[in-house]
Amino acid sequence: MNEGIVTLVAGLINCISDLEVTLLPIPIVMRLQLPMRQRLMVMVLLSLGIIVTAAGTVRTYFIWESLISTWDETWYAYQLWISACVEIDLAVVSHPSKPFPNQ
Repeated sequence: MNEGIVTLVAGLINCISDLEVTLLPIPIVMRLQLPMRQRLMVMVLLSLGIIVTAAGTVRTYFIWESLISTWDETWYAYQLWISACVEIDLAVVSHPSKPFPNQ
């Protein structure tokens, strides 16, 4: 199997699932019986996943650039590794450990 195609498809599936996980709870949060300010804060915390989705999209672009569109994988792969590290670090930083600090 072609490693570049498999990795690109995995990156696309990852981006789509990140976006779904980010957007899926928003209608549910809007129906919660909380004050509007708390609902908005929960939505902001959940929406930080959009940043991770954007980083995943950039990583998927660099997968295409380094593994499919060029013949010199080692020269172009450093951008792929940097973007993969940024995506992972953003996912760790943007994950709320406790959504309600006052409780």
